[in-house]
Amino acid sequence: MKTLLVIQCTPRNENSNTMPLAEHFITSLQSSGPSWNIDKLNLWDESFPEMNGEILTAKYAFFEGQPLNDEQAHGWSQVRQHLERFSRADAVVVVMPIWNLNVPYVLKHYIDVITQPGLCFSWSQETGYQSLLQNKTALVLSSSGQGFHPGSGNENDDFGLNYIERWLVTFMNCHVQKIASAPTEADESRVLTAKRQAYDQASLLAKNFK
Repeated sequence: MKTLLVIQCTPRNENSNTMPLAEHFITSLQSSGPSWNIDKLNLWDESFPEMNGEILTAKYAFFEGQPLNDEQAHGWSQVRQHLERFSRADAVVVVMPIWNLNVPYVLKHYIDVITQPGLCFSWSQETGYQSLLQNKTALVLSSSGQGFHPGSGNENDDFGLNYIERWLVTFMNCHVQKIASAPTEADESRVLTAKRQAYDQASLLAKNFK
């Protein structure tokens, strides 16, 4: 059975715009073919290490091939555990509202913890960034008060969706698909139309998701 890692970046659960969309996608996915094991990672319930002090020293020691002391090794093992959970998944869904034109801060913390040289990527002047992870599909489900799609007039303000796609492609070796429920702040007919389109896209995508 394949595993789908659902990364929840909203604290509002069923009151959010994104989690009900994610649940709709999961239900559609489970009814469209072989069952998936759903691994739900709520970033608001997790305790991620602060990337400072001994753990930051451990990062550079690991990168430079130096031995780690006990405290450094303990902190670095937390980094490995969180990255391994991502790596074990066959596919990933990122459930992400846009906050202040960017990603929620808990997601940025998670990214900065698991995105480590020598563990998930390498870099050289000749090749640039190279992911060390196996390829997988990632679906980004987002919501925002305004839309950022081409023609919206807000393309230059799209710091969140562009960033998360670049991270997933460059460092995590993912083929990325995106569904945006936007705008959420507009006249009722526009909001309902955008929501219906997002749900229809999720249903369609679930039929061939792998």
